Amino acid sequence: RWVVSSDNLIRVFKFSVVERKKSNMAASLVDAAVGRFGAMLVDQKTKETSIFIIFRKRFEWLKRKLFIVSMYLKDADVQSVHNNSVEQWLLDAADIAWDAEDILQQCAVESLYTNNDGNTQSSRVIFRYKMGRRIKDIRERMKSVMEDAAELKLVADLTHSEQPSTSASQNVKWKKASVLERDARPVAIEPKVEEIFGLIDDPEVPVIAVVGMGGIGKTFLMQNVFNRIKDRFEYSIWLSISQTYSLQRLQADLAAKINFKEVVNGRISEVQAAEFIHSRLESKRSLIVLDDVWRATAEDDLISKLGIPTGRCKIVVTTRNVDDIRKIKARVYDMKPLSEEDSWMLFCAFAFPDCEQNRLPPHLEQIAHQIVKEGGGMPLAVKTVAASLADKASLKVWESKLSELREVDNRHDPVMEILRLSYDSLPLYVKPIFTFLSFFPADEVIDCEYMINLWIGEGLTSRGEDQWETGFAYLQILHDRCLVKVEENSHSKIYCQVDGMILDLAISLSTKTKCVFATEKAFANSTGKTTNYRRILLANSCIDDNTIVNNSVGSPEFVRTLTLYRNKIDTIPAKFFARMNVLRTLDLSSTNISTLPESVGNLKLLRVLSLCCTQIKEVPNCVRNVTRLCFLDLSRCRFLQRLPAWIGELKCLEHLNVVGCSPELASCMPAGISKLLSLRILRSDYLNFSIQENKFLKLEHLARLTQLQELSINVNHDMELKGLEEGVLEQLVKMRSLAIANEIPPVEVADSLKFPHFPDIMESMNDLEKLFLCNFSVPNWVTDNFKKLRIIEISGSCSDYPDLENLPCLERLNLLDNNNATELPRGFGKAGGFPNLRFLEISDFPLLKELPDLEEEAMQSLEKLCIHSCKGLKKFPEGLERVKNLRKIEVYEGSNEIVESLHGGGQYWAKLKASIPSLNISVNQ
Repeated sequence: RWVVSSDNLIRVFKFSVVERKKSNMAASLVDAAVGRFGAMLVDQKTKETSIFIIFRKRFEWLKRKLFIVSMYLKDADVQSVHNNSVEQWLLDAADIAWDAEDILQQCAVESLYTNNDGNTQSSRVIFRYKMGRRIKDIRERMKSVMEDAAELKLVADLTHSEQPSTSASQNVKWKKASVLERDARPVAIEPKVEEIFGLIDDPEVPVIAVVGMGGIGKTFLMQNVFNRIKDRFEYSIWLSISQTYSLQRLQADLAAKINFKEVVNGRISEVQAAEFIHSRLESKRSLIVLDDVWRATAEDDLISKLGIPTGRCKIVVTTRNVDDIRKIKARVYDMKPLSEEDSWMLFCAFAFPDCEQNRLPPHLEQIAHQIVKEGGGMPLAVKTVAASLADKASLKVWESKLSELREVDNRHDPVMEILRLSYDSLPLYVKPIFTFLSFFPADEVIDCEYMINLWIGEGLTSRGEDQWETGFAYLQILHDRCLVKVEENSHSKIYCQVDGMILDLAISLSTKTKCVFATEKAFANSTGKTTNYRRILLANSCIDDNTIVNNSVGSPEFVRTLTLYRNKIDTIPAKFFARMNVLRTLDLSSTNISTLPESVGNLKLLRVLSLCCTQIKEVPNCVRNVTRLCFLDLSRCRFLQRLPAWIGELKCLEHLNVVGCSPELASCMPAGISKLLSLRILRSDYLNFSIQENKFLKLEHLARLTQLQELSINVNHDMELKGLEEGVLEQLVKMRSLAIANEIPPVEVADSLKFPHFPDIMESMNDLEKLFLCNFSVPNWVTDNFKKLRIIEISGSCSDYPDLENLPCLERLNLLDNNNATELPRGFGKAGGFPNLRFLEISDFPLLKELPDLEEEAMQSLEKLCIHSCKGLKKFPEGLERVKNLRKIEVYEGSNEIVESLHGGGQYWAKLKASIPSLNISVNQ
């Protein structure tokens, strides 16, 4: 995960060219806040608080008025684009909704404190007095808003439901296979890739500058180049540059990729760091891409300051303006807009993904050509407009879109204005979560699960059991509109990336939602008055202990999300969090902290806590009091050896991540884990269980966790295997991802090893999507029952494999570490087999002699084939040249025959390249 730092604030000013169209972000904020406020009022726990009882009539009045305001949102949302007064009305309404929700949140906090003996009667009276004053102020502001609505002649939408907008999506189940990046069918990319290849191969060109407008596809082009050519270099490094970069941070990122720990830890000066980097790279053939270089960066001669030598290094920079790189002596490659024909092909790929170009809806074809012309050949604009129309069959909708595009002012930044139109067309309930993209820098890899937990932390998804699914449904909408690019990595984790232009839009919208990116604005001002920001994003901001100490007194009272990720913080003052009573999300990951202040225990409403990659040796005891915690990330805390026995007291915990902690942790998980009845994700290294009566977790304890969807376990004893066979996990029917490794030595039968069958009782896990098996035989019923499987990894010398080719959703298949198999089942090459398989890896099969030949239409979706350490394999299968989607073949430690046939100019190489010219073949003997 990466979170944006204060440098992105500069992007807001560049965005000012489109300020003539004001944001309608406020409408979605009001809608979301009204929904949350209404839900809190009907919550039984809220009704039982003394504050609610005292002010019940005022809260009910406020609820009715907010509901009336919400009825005007649809009309105000439309009018605000052209009417500044309506825009201000929306911002005022949003402030009221936020403040009303804050009051209820603080009442909830106060009710929790009421049970504390240290809370005196006088302090409760003072609190009630303050709340009464604030409610009175909101009532007066609400009256003014209602009067302004009448004066602005806003029209109420009488069909508006009192239910929050998110309710429409609560039943939308996220189909993960569909979220994966659709085939973008890149147009006109191959000639450009070859031209860049030529410049990289030219010894007279040490530095290349790819120049073009934002949204023209510079990053997309270089990603294609980088991925195809990176294996030819000893170091291949990609660095994303921001408008106001931190040289120290860039040096650390670069050093991390060449294993230079002294620079990564920031223990030396920038000059020394540059010297070290230079010495490491000067003798290595390297490819370094500096993506999105800006004027301020270029004026500092970034290449030399980073320490990059221009001798054996090939350097490529991408920039929006050639003037921004005037101090870099580079060969300029000027990106041109797409031709009309290529624009049309790209548009059709996203607007009509299920239609062939000669079978488009006849009533839309003419207007579609007109819309494509308005895109100006800018790929980002073309595909976002196309994606916004993909599910629209009405000619009137298309005519309205064309009219909007023709109103775009080409004198400023047409691509940005077109992106704004795509944002405007989002459902109202999705708009608030779009602003969370501003947390992350352009083109960085974002952990989707973490981002969705941020949404959940602020209450932006449904409150029912489907809020996790709803979050992924919202992500699906952003993906379908081409506002994010979602894909799955080789470890089956879902990530997304944000284009720089889209990030600009998200940051601009965030600044209007009481979100701040600068340290000096986040905390108390010179008068000592605390700020009222609700999101404080200070990651990568060069914050140290002194900054934290100096600002601890003025900690903002109303902040809901606080991010201090990747700052040089060792300690946090004891009272730093004392005033943050409504904090929902706290991210301290990748800092140097080893404990937390006791004031964290006062964060009664905290739902998301990330301590990933910190120095903690034990979970701080103050976390025990954060009883509403839903998401706890302790991953990669390498000194953390065990979880506390009281972990079971966190009854609301749904997501617990302890991957990559000390190896001891996986073998001494506390029995209290079994009390986490809401737990859905238990992400860990393979867990080892106790077979004795003690305080540690036993296999049978897991039977209580009926909501569990992810689990990784080792089977070390016969009684554990017997427990699995007798159905100890039978009730875990919601399981989505299951990893089981059998560590019991196999039985030798007739000169071969016999492994136990994957237990039949597991048939009940019909929703399973990911299955990782080690040293288990795979029964045939797996392919009959697990129709939703997308990922299978089978490791160990099992005797055979079931008919995996019949699994309709299978996208990734890893076959590993089989010392017995000499061939694979013939069904692997069957016509129509593996219809959706995208990635196939076969590793460490020393006796494997051949792969099945592929019949017509076999593995037609395959994109990547990896063959590792299969020395017995002498030839590749026939028919592979018919797999037109194949993008890459990797062969490591292959036989001489395979290496010879796949090296450039080899017979099989020539056959494949003749059929699939863009195929990337990598061979390492």
